[in-house]
Amino acid sequence: MATRQDPIAELSHDHGHLNALVLAVGQGLTRVERGEVDGFDEVDDVVEALRDALLAHFAREEEGFFPFVESHIPSLHARIETLRIDHDAVCKLLDALYGTVRQAMRESDGHAACALAFGRFEDLYVTHAQAELAFLNALGAALDGPLRDQLHAILADI
Repeated sequence: MATRQDPIAELSHDHGHLNALVLAVGQGLTRVERGEVDGFDEVDDVVEALRDALLAHFAREEEGFFPFVESHIPSLHARIETLRIDHDAVCKLLDALYGTVRQAMRESDGHAACALAFGRFEDLYVTHAQAELAFLNALGAALDGPLRDQLHAILADI
């Protein structure tokens, strides 16, 4: 019989993968700057992977996790709303980074613009990820076994 993974741990684990992708973008930009790679193809690939993973993570939270928590612990609505607002801001900066990298690919230039866009994204992403992980850690004790099972089932369908 398969053991269900804890949904809070699953969401926390997502951050490890996302963090690795953010680091890979920064490392790719460093390799471009040093002339170790020719062009922005590698950076573009990692930004696309980051975008896909981040959107999937945010969807799980916004479509399943946040509504579930708000329905069981309504007092957390304001904190969750702040996280939702952060999601929108992170997505806008990631879209700006994606567009900047795409433009740099067409022009075979633009490292400075990419580095600036990445810096803005990274600063907000790190702040948001820390806030979200603190929220997940604090919430952990408030959700008992049956609630975690319900949450796991909801997230599995997203």
